[in-house]
This record gives sequence, C-alpha cells and structure tokens, in this order.
Amino acid sequence: MTSREMTVKGLGKVVSAPDLIEITIDLEAIDAQYEQAIVLAEQQIQKLKAAVTTSGHAQKDLLTTSFNVTTKYESFQDEKALWQNKFVGYSVTHSLRLAFDLDMVLLSKTVEAIAACDAKPRFNIRFTIKNQQHLQDALLADAIKNATQKAQVMATAAAVSLGEIIKIDYSFADKNLYSPTNMMVADAGVQYESRKMRSVDINPDDISVHDYVTVVWEINA
Repeated sequence: MTSREMTVKGLGKVVSAPDLIEITIDLEAIDAQYEQAIVLAEQQIQKLKAAVTTSGHAQKDLLTTSFNVTTKYESFQDEKALWQNKFVGYSVTHSLRLAFDLDMVLLSKTVEAIAACDAKPRFNIRFTIKNQQHLQDALLADAIKNATQKAQVMATAAAVSLGEIIKIDYSFADKNLYSPTNMMVADAGVQYESRKMRSVDINPDDISVHDYVTVVWEINA
C-alpha cells in the first residue's frame, strides 16, 4: 500500500454579539514650557477622571494605553517665501481606554460626562467582546471542522480513505474583533447641551470573523 497525501484548506467562521463597550480617549496638552505642559496634562487627566466617576465608573477603570511627550513644530514661509519650522511647544499626549459591559444607559451617561469635560478629550466608541480567546478558539475549531468535512467528501469521491493527520498549518494573525457599528460624537466641549444622549437606542451589529487552516492527511487507496 502506497502512502499519499491530501491537502485541504478549511474556512472557519464565527459570529458573536458584542457584550463590551470600549471607549478610547485622547488628551493633548501643549505649552512652550515643558514643566507647564506636564502640569496642564495632569490637570486634564484629573478632569477626565472626575467626569468618568460622575457617570458611574471607578477611576481604576480608566487605563492608560500610551503617554508621550514630544516637541511640536509648525511650518511657515518667511519673507523670502522659504519654508521654515517654528517651535510651538511641548506636546503631552495621553491615550486611555475605558471598557464596560454593554449597557446603553451607562454609555449615554458616560458620553455626556466626557463630552462636557473641560479637558476637551477626543474619543471613539467601539463594541467588542470580553472573552476574545474563546472566540478565537471557536474560530480555529470551526476551520478544522470545515477542513475535515471537505477531506471526507473528497476521499469518498476519490474512493480512498483518510489516514492520520500529517500536518496542520495555521498562521495566527490578530483579528478585528469589533462590531462594524460606528458611533460618532462631535468634538468634546462644543455645544454640549445639543448632544444629550439619554434617549439613544443603539443595537450594535454582530461581530463576524473568519480564518483559514491548512490540514494535510495521509490517504490510503
């Protein structure tokens, strides 16, 4: 009996309803003096923490994802029409993340509080899932199942039998585990009263992901 191989690519698909709200927040403080830029940045974060707590969250729920201090310049043309760079100041950027269970009432309160914050943060709202590892495991399992079904059909049609699995190839890549639903809010600190959201009723779309796995079987005639 001669040993041969069959290579099959399986497609895995998983759909899940989001159960987590994620708000990413960016603050920027600029001043010509480094020390003053740091002071302004600290004032901003304290104002943001106060806004978050008044909406029903704990300060510990507001997590820093990045903190950077850079010099900032702007371009201009001099009297000879030549482009030059002018020092603007030190820019302190603070990026944060606030995540909580899917609760549209709490989301409305949170957005109102952040939008009214004097720190004028820029923020983005996304809907995702808490147990991302479970979703990825289910995706891989579905891809293996799909490959196996294809292999069985092909083996039957070719009048051969499947032997042992020789190899499984899977190239893991980060998945976009976010709902396609976009929620946009105007810049914070501008016309706050016109953006009250307590009556908003949003039902975010499901999260849908797919991935491939390649399985090699030994086949027997």
